[in-house]
Amino acid sequence: MNISDKESRDQILRGTFYSAGVGATTGYLVAYIKNKPRFHFTIFTGINCGIFGLTFFSIRDACLSFQKSKNPDYGLLNSQTREIDELISSTFSGGLTGGFLSVLNRGRGAALPGFIIFSTICGAGQICYSTIYNYRQTIILRSSNQDKKLSNTSQNIPDDNTKETNIQNKKKKHSFLDWLAAIKWSPVTKLSEEQYRELMKVKEEQLEKEKYANKKLD
Repeated sequence: MNISDKESRDQILRGTFYSAGVGATTGYLVAYIKNKPRFHFTIFTGINCGIFGLTFFSIRDACLSFQKSKNPDYGLLNSQTREIDELISSTFSGGLTGGFLSVLNRGRGAALPGFIIFSTICGAGQICYSTIYNYRQTIILRSSNQDKKLSNTSQNIPDDNTKETNIQNKKKKHSFLDWLAAIKWSPVTKLSEEQYRELMKVKEEQLEKEKYANKKLD
């Protein structure tokens, strides 16, 4: 990935836009609290943060591209080194950008403090971003796994029912009544479902006939 790629350009421009927006908002709030000229603080802080964002994300993208280009030499995938690559790139880019801008604003003596402060801020920000990103991915995986489990259980419901019916049938086969029905001289007989329905139908017809006969007698 290099800066000429559309994806890289979009990331750099997006990061610059967000940095300028955050800077402008911060400048407006500071001016409002301190009762300073709001327009001046908003524009000035927004431009400074936009310059910082443009420099930071450009250097970060170049560092990431360099680190990713070395992964095939060690037999590593980009996904395996993504977190550490992003942390190193963000820390180094933040320190380099902060030190450079500190030199422009305050002189050479501010280079080292600017490098340390901004590298710490950018490194901590990258850790927070990676933590939130990983947590989001974990939630997505959990929800997808739950959906798969629900679909699997819904598909396995007939199988479970058949297993339960088979177990019940086995229990019935080994029950005492089944043993009695298997004996030839036993008065107990085993009826199938169709035989049971026919028997109940005959009994219902007999009851209807008895009711009809009783009505005639009355």
